[in-house]
Amino acid sequence: MRNGGYTELYTGELGDIGPALDSGVMYGCAGEGRVSGATRADLAAAAARVLLGAVGSGQAHAAANNGRVYELGGTAFSLHEVAAEFSRQSGRPLRYQDLSVGEYAEALTTQGLPREFSDLLADTSLAVSNGDWFTTSNDLEQLIERPAVPLADVIATQLRAF
Repeated sequence: MRNGGYTELYTGELGDIGPALDSGVMYGCAGEGRVSGATRADLAAAAARVLLGAVGSGQAHAAANNGRVYELGGTAFSLHEVAAEFSRQSGRPLRYQDLSVGEYAEALTTQGLPREFSDLLADTSLAVSNGDWFTTSNDLEQLIERPAVPLADVIATQLRAF
């Protein structure tokens, strides 16, 4: 199973949405890249179905499924869209500003994250710009037998927790 990305990571789970909303700017180095994000709960539900052999019917399907790669992702979004949705729901202006990888890692370190973690997050953001977190597959929705939780719902949850 290959995940498109955890939606929660791009909606402030690391605690960076407060400073972003205060400053009006959300930073990253993803360019115009898109993330086929899905919640951890949706990805876990899909993984459970595959691991428990609940995909398709019977042993014949389980044997035929051996070795299949599932591309798991929800409806794709850009970080510009994340910022716009936070702005819409919070009523506070927020825009996405693209930085170089080094500038983004330094900004994260300045906010108090350890350098190694800042470098990892910056590398992940750069991977978005390269298309590494994007898929057109509908495997996730087929596995969980419903649409993935939308970005707007995840942001609403984050804002309530904030």
